[in-house]
Amino acid sequence: MRNVDSKTLDTFSLFKGLSVDELKLIIKLVKTTEVNPGTVIIRENDTGDELYLLEEGVVDIHKTLTVVTSKQEFGTKERSFIRLT
Repeated sequence: MRNVDSKTLDTFSLFKGLSVDELKLIIKLVKTTEVNPGTVIIRENDTGDELYLLEEGVVDIHKTLTVVTSKQEFGTKERSFIRLT
């Protein structure tokens, strides 16, 4: 983990227009972490109380779909819907 500074937060449009004092309050709450490729960060229908900001790298957002294979058979297939960089 490393500390985040106001310059880093200012790169996110979410924090644009905040004063230095307001950014300092947010900096106290921010934790950085590095995630290995392939790691699931959030699963569909999970509840949580965290906000994730992508500083660097790629995140794929997947959705599991129900697929009709015949009139009486169903299966599931995971599809990537969005890629964030």
